[in-house]
Amino acid sequence: MKEYFILTIDELWGLADSEPERAERIKDSLGSFSCRRSPHIERFAHRQMEIAEKQGESRSYLLLEQGTDAFLGFFTLGLTSVDWEQVENSDGWKSAYGKKKRKSFSSGLMKRDGSHIGVFTIGELARDDNVSAEELPGAQILREALGYVIEAQHITAGRFVLVDSREILYRKLYGLAGFTEIAQRKSPNPDEDIPFVVSILPIKGISL
Repeated sequence: MKEYFILTIDELWGLADSEPERAERIKDSLGSFSCRRSPHIERFAHRQMEIAEKQGESRSYLLLEQGTDAFLGFFTLGLTSVDWEQVENSDGWKSAYGKKKRKSFSSGLMKRDGSHIGVFTIGELARDDNVSAEELPGAQILREALGYVIEAQHITAGRFVLVDSREILYRKLYGLAGFTEIAQRKSPNPDEDIPFVVSILPIKGISL
């Protein structure tokens, strides 16, 4: 596996003042990011990542190769809400947990607008096409993302993390990491005609 370090977008902006040439090199590397599997993710990295950061919609974390600063991949974290009744009534949730465990998850939830609760979300997670799964496994990127979720949970509280991903990514990554499918839907991206899976993971008990 490639050796890497994580740089936030905010830290990249700060680098523009202290090490402008290095910051420009990293931005160029980000600008050449390729993800043929998902044009949406590629567009996000090229055009929307910094906008979402400035507007406070999400926080993005860049995985850069040690020594070269080459852009390897990234993940984006944010906040969203989920209808808890949808979670409780889903076949996946009922299959994944027994009645007693499901009751413990529901206990004390602070619901808003009916039955909605606030949750963390991994909005985007991707590896550059030029980087192999052996060089940077998707499971490793996910571990890094969940590590930051746990850090945030220690500060703000929160009980669950939600992901809305392509079905194939759920099967190959999120499902294997313990996320539970609670719904299926069409892709929210207009240029993608592929199924998506909404899945959820209790933060308590996450093992990294």
